[in-house]
Amino acid sequence: MCNRPMLLKIDFVLAILALYVGVLVRGSTKIARRSLQLRDESLAQDRVAVSVVVTKVNPATQELSAHLAFCLVGNIAKDEVTPQADMH
Repeated sequence: MCNRPMLLKIDFVLAILALYVGVLVRGSTKIARRSLQLRDESLAQDRVAVSVVVTKVNPATQELSAHLAFCLVGNIAKDEVTPQADMH
């Protein structure tokens, strides 16, 4: 039989390593577990794609902060009045 204390040390190190890998995997899927993705696809040629990213929620004051992004698809807003570039 092999050295028993050595086997216990190896088992301990492997258990710690398995725990560490488990924490890494759980942390990498945190975004998928804590987010809600709503998607509604449109078949229209001219449409506006809207992306909403919630950055902060305060339930005590019932406030929500979000970043909104709009992407024009198709021939929508292609005239002489509407700017073609982002107007920061």
